[in-house]
Amino acid sequence: MREVRLANITRGTVLAERAVVAETTASRRRGLLGTDSLAAGSGLLIVPCRQVHTFGMGYPIDVVFVDEAWNVKRVVHGMKPGRLGALVMRARAVLELPAGKAAETGTLVGDMLDARDIAISATGIFPAIDHVNRYVTDLDRHVAFYMEALGYVVIGRGVKADGSGYAILRGREHELFISERPHDEAADKTVRHIGYAVEDVGILLERLKESGIAGEETEIVEEKFSRQFYLRDPDGNEIDFIEWTDKQGFYDDLNRG
Repeated sequence: MREVRLANITRGTVLAERAVVAETTASRRRGLLGTDSLAAGSGLLIVPCRQVHTFGMGYPIDVVFVDEAWNVKRVVHGMKPGRLGALVMRARAVLELPAGKAAETGTLVGDMLDARDIAISATGIFPAIDHVNRYVTDLDRHVAFYMEALGYVVIGRGVKADGSGYAILRGREHELFISERPHDEAADKTVRHIGYAVEDVGILLERLKESGIAGEETEIVEEKFSRQFYLRDPDGNEIDFIEWTDKQGFYDDLNRG
């Protein structure tokens, strides 16, 4: 897991020189379980998070709750083992520190922290770019360009129902879906959509509806190898949020085709 430095901008102090970032489901559930102590200068940043517990732990910790702008919303000093903390609804992340560190740094509610390498979304969910789907004028030329210039690998190629050719290329931790522009599409339209991978599209859609970003009519589409839904950004560009249920099956199906 990656580590970040967390400072209190308001007080000019450093909360953690090396805070481990727990941003996957497994790492968030594990937290500090199985550890004997938190070393000086260390910490655990749980993203997203609104509530913590210390069941199964053998030492006290300080807990700092922050919102999406890194404003401190609550500080708990010396939380003892075997306790369930309060649910802080306005929090988006939690920093767990050695007991006494919050007082030592003078950290108070209202302070602003600095964590340049970590973004916190209003939904508490952090999608990663999974693919870009775009139109091209010459499929062969674009396939050659992305392979030769950028090292992409072709993992699928064929013809769509409308007769236009397509290719799927794998890059570093993402795919590029390119296809010939249909005759009924505007000539200036190049990007069809950007796809973001999320762990659970159901939770994300629920939170987007609660925040008013997604309309009640937005629905999840159940595909053979994925679950997904679509939104449009303020300029009307389409965004695909996808939860892969069997991505390897998707690749295998492409190869069989």
